[in-house]
Amino acid sequence: MKKAFSELCHYMDVTWHVIKMAMMTIIEYPSNIAGWLISNPLQFIVGFAIIKFVVESFGEINGWSYGQLAFLYGISVISHALSMIFFVQGWFMGYYVLYGEFDRYLTRPLGVLYQFFFTNINVFGVTDLIPGILVFIYGCVKCDVKISLLFCIQVIVMLIGATLIRGGLYIFLGSTSFYTRSIVDFGQYTQEIMDKTTMYPLSMYPESMQFILTI
Repeated sequence: MKKAFSELCHYMDVTWHVIKMAMMTIIEYPSNIAGWLISNPLQFIVGFAIIKFVVESFGEINGWSYGQLAFLYGISVISHALSMIFFVQGWFMGYYVLYGEFDRYLTRPLGVLYQFFFTNINVFGVTDLIPGILVFIYGCVKCDVKISLLFCIQVIVMLIGATLIRGGLYIFLGSTSFYTRSIVDFGQYTQEIMDKTTMYPLSMYPESMQFILTI
């Protein structure tokens, strides 16, 4: 038990130093940061505006009001942002495999999967996180959600699960490059599908589509 705790502390310490180095790197390019802060939130604001337009034009979507859809959309964007921060490396696994970069992880005294995902954290994913949190808060206000400890725990568990599902898909698709020896990126296509389908309630899709989305 003591050894496991010590190892966990070691991994957390390494992660903290990686995050600090990532922050120091992006600070060196302030114009790049400004570009991300404008472009990334803008795409989600547009998506949110589309939902508002659809509801105002056609009414509730399968019984879901605008506030409820805002709540759902906020959850979707937050889980997207977290997967971009921690698991976006999975999109490029093919490059690492084909060009021998993945072999470096095999010679280091840390878990291979941990190194691959957490030694190059995508700090720019925070620019996706900000609009997601704002839309989620807006949805909570519109739905008159009563904030409680149980509610917070449920949201946290839901976000962790959604993020791990996205991350698991990126790992699965990226790992196929070990067998296909291809650098074709399916992760980005998968992310686009997930982002578009999770904008709306599952009940609005045909049963066949619901089955595919919940496998």
